[in-house]
Order: sequence, then structure tokens, then C-alpha cells
Amino acid sequence: MRSLAFIGGFSVIFVLMGATASAIGQMLVQYRGFIESDGEHMGDLVSALSCGNAGYAKVL
Repeated sequence: MRSLAFIGGFSVIFVLMGATASAIGQMLVQYRGFIESDGEHMGDLVSALSCGNAGYAKVL
């Protein structure tokens, strides 16, 4: 009986992970134009913030 619960639990987890990945993929497709046009600027911002957090640069 415990083995069936174990298998059922894993099945639920993997179904939820697949649904989450599908939702993220659909969102990325929906916002593709925004990501393509402004994505390079967001990458610069993330790089600057991560360097600031690592102590390499001071970001105000």
C-alpha cells in the first residue's frame, strides 16, 4: 500500500512539473515580441545587479 502512495505521489509531482513547464512555455510564446525587443536590456540590468551583489561594482 505504501508503494502505491509513493508512486502516486511521484506521479502527481511530475504532472504538476509538466503543467508548470507548459504554462511557462505558453507565457514565453505570448510575450515573445517583448522578450525579443527588450530582452537585451533586461540582460544588461541583471548582469549589473548580479555584479553589484557580488561586490564587483556598485549599483545605485
